[in-house]
Amino acid sequence: MALPSFIILFTSLFIFYIGLFIFLQERSSSLNKTFFLLSISMGGLVLFNFVSAVLPVLWTLQFQFFFGALMGTTFLHFAFIFCEGRMKTKYLIALYSIGTSVGLLSFSPVFIKKFYGFTKLGEYGLAQYEAEMGWGLIIYLIFSLFCYLYGIFKLVKLFKSSEGARRIQTKYILAGLLVFGFFIIFFELVLPVFKIFWGTVTSGPSSLFFLLPTAWAVWKYRLFTPKETFRSIFETMVDSVAVTDLERRIALFNRSLLHLLGYKKENILGESIDIILGEGGGKELLELLRWKKEVRDKVLEFIAKDGTKIPVSLNCSVIRRAGEFMSFVIVARDIRERLKYEKESEKAKVTLEEKVRERTRELEIAKKSLEESKGILEIKVHARTAELEELTRNLENEVKKRTKELQERVDELERFRRLTVGRELKMIEMKKRILELEGRK
Repeated sequence: MALPSFIILFTSLFIFYIGLFIFLQERSSSLNKTFFLLSISMGGLVLFNFVSAVLPVLWTLQFQFFFGALMGTTFLHFAFIFCEGRMKTKYLIALYSIGTSVGLLSFSPVFIKKFYGFTKLGEYGLAQYEAEMGWGLIIYLIFSLFCYLYGIFKLVKLFKSSEGARRIQTKYILAGLLVFGFFIIFFELVLPVFKIFWGTVTSGPSSLFFLLPTAWAVWKYRLFTPKETFRSIFETMVDSVAVTDLERRIALFNRSLLHLLGYKKENILGESIDIILGEGGGKELLELLRWKKEVRDKVLEFIAKDGTKIPVSLNCSVIRRAGEFMSFVIVARDIRERLKYEKESEKAKVTLEEKVRERTRELEIAKKSLEESKGILEIKVHARTAELEELTRNLENEVKKRTKELQERVDELERFRRLTVGRELKMIEMKKRILELEGRK
């Protein structure tokens, strides 16, 4: 096998592998599914480039046109899913119908010459087909250009308005498209003017230059569409959720509900909501919703598969369409732990209240004892005060008595002093008189 042929075969298989790898990472992701379709159409186009190199016949060219039209279709579909998260069903059907029709018309013997204007087959490089520009080929080119340009427009618009990881994702895809577009223009349009036909050889590598950055953006950053985000949130909610249809049959539920009640999907899907609310519970809840429109924090019991009654706090609302009742949504939270905690708290509260009452009684007794002690102490204080007052009065009388006695003593001493002094003066006077008498003699 020639090296160019080997390159084409290898890249086509590698493209299939990349698409399959991304799909298996998240099978429920619509983006991953669309990326897988894009890789199939791109790998098919590259593969039939290889087949045309080995077997240059008309049907290989027809398959190339078919996968070329399918590639434009899946690229636009991928751009819508990437940018908006979804594509309306009517637009999706129209897109694939037109794309498939453009590709399949190349297989009709009636339209082969008129549609694509094939005149003859000739080999240039590996395999190139010389053709006139029939009106069918022009439609094919217009359709393909529309798909690519409109898809790029949406990606560029998203790149300008997004931030963070979303912007990085878009940057990777646009970078891959830029390289891919350069390869297409240079090898498919410019070089053939100079009779150089390398487009077939480079179709595989150029496709990889687009597919690898795109695969990295999808796989590395794990892009989720709004629908998938809702599904992920719905399935991972701690609260149990059930949605009913018009007949109050369970139409949708999450894993938490199955885990709470012990059911399997097949045991509960399509069953009456009474299977978990009890006989007549669905009708009673519906009647309540007709009046209130929504129910919040209603405590009731779910019935598990084994008959166990599980207390839950229930929130419920009605889904209406054009004013008509369609179904209702139940969101329930297991409150067994909460009730257990409340019971323990109530028990602890009673115990605490009993201890408070007991302590209050002790304090009242102590207070009473203190009041009695206070009364006794007051009596003693009064008695002691009376004693002290009496003692004070006695002391005052004693002081007065002693003062009187002292005063009498002082008066007595004063009289004695006067008497003594008078005596001394008389003695002196008598001595003087004696002396005078003696002098006369």
